[in-house]
Amino acid sequence: MDSYLFFLTGGITENDPVVLLDNKLEIIKICDLILDECNIENYRLDAITYKAKILFAQGKEEDALALLENFPSFYHSINQRIEQLYPKNSSKFYNILTKNLYELSAFVANKLGNIFVMIAI
Repeated sequence: MDSYLFFLTGGITENDPVVLLDNKLEIIKICDLILDECNIENYRLDAITYKAKILFAQGKEEDALALLENFPSFYHSINQRIEQLYPKNSSKFYNILTKNLYELSAFVANKLGNIFVMIAI
């Protein structure tokens, strides 16, 4: 269902508000089904995200932001918390630290790329 939502909405980013509103009823129905029936957290977070996108497309920015306020920050991510479990002199700490640095680097690179695209426009 999560993959279908991705297809139906045009992806997780830069959604066309017209597409979202044209498919609003189906998107909300699927999101509610995921939230009611699914316990896989990533799918649940995506469902909340898509519901927020519908609200935003309807001009309800404050409502959309309210839905997203409870999402964890990077600091509260799973890998960050796993890193905190291990002693700093352990190989497991080093491995998860390295993974976190790669993820953070990719995140920063993506954001820098977005800035350069904005500057170029």
